[in-house]
Amino acid sequence: MKKLLTATAAFASILTASCGTIQSTEQVQAFQHCSGKQFMSLSDDVRPECFRHAHEVFPSSRIEKGDWISEFSRSDKRLEFTYQYNGENFSLSDFAHRNLTTGILVAKGEAILHEEYFLGADENSLFTSFSVGKSIVSTLVGLAIEDGYIDSIDDKLTKYLPHYSHSGYKDVTVKQALQMSSGVKFDEAYDVSGKVSEFSRLFNGAIIDRTASFSEVMSSLEGVHQPGSVFNYSSGESSVLSELVIAATGKSASSYLSEKIWSQIGMEKDAYWWVDKEGKEFGAGSLSISLRDYARFGLVMLNKGKFSGKRVLSEAWVDEATTADADHLQPGQLYEGFPLGYQYQWWTFPGGESHPYSALGVYGQYVYVNPASELVVVITSAWPEPENPQRDAETFALFAAIEHSIE
Repeated sequence: MKKLLTATAAFASILTASCGTIQSTEQVQAFQHCSGKQFMSLSDDVRPECFRHAHEVFPSSRIEKGDWISEFSRSDKRLEFTYQYNGENFSLSDFAHRNLTTGILVAKGEAILHEEYFLGADENSLFTSFSVGKSIVSTLVGLAIEDGYIDSIDDKLTKYLPHYSHSGYKDVTVKQALQMSSGVKFDEAYDVSGKVSEFSRLFNGAIIDRTASFSEVMSSLEGVHQPGSVFNYSSGESSVLSELVIAATGKSASSYLSEKIWSQIGMEKDAYWWVDKEGKEFGAGSLSISLRDYARFGLVMLNKGKFSGKRVLSEAWVDEATTADADHLQPGQLYEGFPLGYQYQWWTFPGGESHPYSALGVYGQYVYVNPASELVVVITSAWPEPENPQRDAETFALFAAIEHSIE
């Protein structure tokens, strides 16, 4: 039985009845100020703390690590550089202060070049992923295909999720969902206290009020475009993919992730993943993971599915998942003025065969991978707002400066 965590007394009776252990009364009270709809609009003085304890704010399942911890080597050379943004030069310290950074780790190969924590965080902290978790869900889909649980990426979702047969997903393939190109109507509006959007229904219904499961919300939606023709960023789409993994494997997404990744590559900490009233994981993201373990996941991707020489994911999947193969998903084609592209829940940067790519999460979370530079950069943050194109642009400038400094 899954061990679940909670942070409000209102959830306690639900979890005790259906899911087993819960947090102590003291822990419930400790994070009362983080819970509810205000989690998406917290004040600067509590946001970093609440993001570090997201798994104690809302019900979460545990992703168990293995019996050993893989060790990073450490570079003796100090990472020193400045980056330029809006005509001014800034240091890494400036970046952290300007962007409410909570942690940053730079690794070249399996050597850590820089690791630093801010705003009360340290090496034992867990940081909420937000949509960085979508890239982990994509990886689970790839593993389920490799393991034979999913026959083909071109299968219709309804082959595994028949209850979507009367929804907008009735003709959508696994690949189209991975590419956020289902054609299903979904408004990714993060003001969950005001405007009623599909995202607010998903977040409020399944996470806050626990009156609806992710599946109940998503199976009620209708299609508005031909599947495979239009990119529309949708956290709901990733929740459907998590449900696909659960249905196809017959395992929880958390246990499958533990089995295939967390216990295999020497993760340092157990991780946690928000769940709905049915105990199903929030495929949209919101895993809580340590900074070094984010880096270990990034290194699996950097090394084409290997970690310390051990194969955990196929090279073919890594290449396929991180290279846009449709015209409407190419870098620069998603939104006017936005430089990135998209593939299987990974954002792709312009470039050649070894182009960079990244997992991205709102409020400033990144797992950036550059195969050409053998570089992984992890950044966790507590931005005041979910999205900010200027902060994204400044972060991309930082990545470029780091790359230049280690050439």
